[in-house]
Amino acid sequence: MRSRNIAWIIWHDKLLSRFSTILPDSADTRQVLRLGDSVRFNDYTNDISQVYEQAQLLILPSRAEGLPLTLVEAQAHGLPIIASDVRYGARDIVNDGKDGFLVENGNVNQLAERIMALLADPAELMKFSEQAYQDSWKYSEEAVWKKWLPLVEDAKKVAEIPESVGAI
Repeated sequence: MRSRNIAWIIWHDKLLSRFSTILPDSADTRQVLRLGDSVRFNDYTNDISQVYEQAQLLILPSRAEGLPLTLVEAQAHGLPIIASDVRYGARDIVNDGKDGFLVENGNVNQLAERIMALLADPAELMKFSEQAYQDSWKYSEEAVWKKWLPLVEDAKKVAEIPESVGAI
């Protein structure tokens, strides 16, 4: 517990100067977290695409995760991802060192270092962003359908469904 607190103190000021949007605004939240004016809080939005378009990175420091759609959405908007390397999820989507970074689960220092490094190097950030966008194609409707089509065709043959009934 002590090392997490030390890491937070070390990176607190640097990270807060880089973050711009996280939660709806609340005077209590600002006071408890001692944020002052370092962070801007936004209300709920139905236009998540706009949020992705305004972001530079997607940070997902989860202790446990499934396969979050958030990662795929972020890549589709060209966002590099910095995520905890938990057993499932991020490592299935993020190409470490190419379109984002996977950090050791619970390693706050490594998380902060990766965030700061990408934000401090616009050329590297752009390279990661372009790669993230390219990598998102494998989750596109077209790419997924190409993988499903042979399975559907095989299932129709096995079930002996007439073409007119099995048309998709």
